[in-house]
Amino acid sequence: MPTPIFQTTLESSYELCKGTKHFLFRLKDPLPFAFKAGQFVMVHAMNGPKLERRPYSIASPPSLKGAIELCLNRVEGGFMSNYLCDLKGDEAVPMDGPYGKFLVREPIERGVLFVATGTGIAPFRSQIHDLLESGKAEGKEIWLFFGIRYETDILYESEWKKLAAQRPNFHYTQTISRPKNWTGEVGYVQEKIKKFITDPNGLDVYICGLPKMVEDVQATCLAMGFPKERITFEKYT
Repeated sequence: MPTPIFQTTLESSYELCKGTKHFLFRLKDPLPFAFKAGQFVMVHAMNGPKLERRPYSIASPPSLKGAIELCLNRVEGGFMSNYLCDLKGDEAVPMDGPYGKFLVREPIERGVLFVATGTGIAPFRSQIHDLLESGKAEGKEIWLFFGIRYETDILYESEWKKLAAQRPNFHYTQTISRPKNWTGEVGYVQEKIKKFITDPNGLDVYICGLPKMVEDVQATCLAMGFPKERITFEKYT
């Protein structure tokens, strides 16, 4: 059953790369909007006489009060993504939520390994900032492996590099599967896990992205010795 609808206004948006945008929605309702890092909201819009609702992972940490951030691709022929990407600002956008159980297990007993491709990075942006800000993962290693097709499609690159420079326990690896002029890591994310991770017993795994990628990473982690019960995933369809 849907939670009560709350009202937001688009405060700002910008292009992360061609076809992908970041949005900041300011909450209009006076009551606080409480969510857990990793959850999603349902965004509302009228498509002619029909109300459309679409799920989007929250890309901001719970510490951002009075607003939430989303990250999404413009999908060719997709109503909601094109509607949102064409907004100019100050438009009212109703939502309901939060929903979802794609949460980091607490207390944090081991290090955390996040594996994402594309906009699957959105819930991890919320979770990583939450872990680092709250101190929940104090003394634990946090790894982020981010896979992208082209070097022009890297999302939040400067943000991840800044965090890695500031936080000794945060490690960031990006890899490009179809490089053109790229001197960094090349290949798929599961290959980088095998390259950089040596102790599967010390980490819990969280995977987010398209189904094929999630299945491939899960298979790699199981083959490496990660216990199945410590692999959590969310598939974007």
